[in-house]
Amino acid sequence: MAAQVSDVWDFKKDGDGCWRWQRQSLRHEMIEEGRTAFRKFEECVADAQRRGYTGVSGYDEPPRDVSGRLLRLTRR
Repeated sequence: MAAQVSDVWDFKKDGDGCWRWQRQSLRHEMIEEGRTAFRKFEECVADAQRRGYTGVSGYDEPPRDVSGRLLRLTRR
């Protein structure tokens, strides 16, 4: 059985150059967002993982789709 994408995880740099994450439904409804800004992308991903992100880490910049969003599986 193939897995389905259930949420959109978005990782962006803010105006100060810090990383932030957001989690949205496929209908673009906000589910939650990180409360802290992180200087390092890896720290931001680690925080998102504690909140359910199951995507791959280890990139300096996250891989994105054509709209700039990162899609990953989150619900089982």
